[in-house]
Amino acid sequence: MNFGRDFGMMISIVTNDEGHQHQGGMVLKDGKYDLIKSCTIDSDWDKNWYQTTLRAHVETESGAIYEVEGMTEYRCNGMTGYGLSEYLDQIVDGQPVGAGN
Repeated sequence: MNFGRDFGMMISIVTNDEGHQHQGGMVLKDGKYDLIKSCTIDSDWDKNWYQTTLRAHVETESGAIYEVEGMTEYRCNGMTGYGLSEYLDQIVDGQPVGAGN
């Protein structure tokens, strides 16, 4: 997500087939990287399991906390940014495994 020349972030949550998660990424603020120590992503889906929006809670190693909302347009700390959201999910019994999380 790019919010301008001095603020951006990348969030990653990877879940293995045993249900264990790795959360990470980084925030770039004022020319410095702040690694993400924990994050969550909540998504809304339409009836065909297409993502319609997401909400992320991000906590960094420096103690900063960010609430992010969007799809490809994001809002955080009064700024608007643009980026990409990519879901790589397994389909079991016709539904994405991550939709229940």
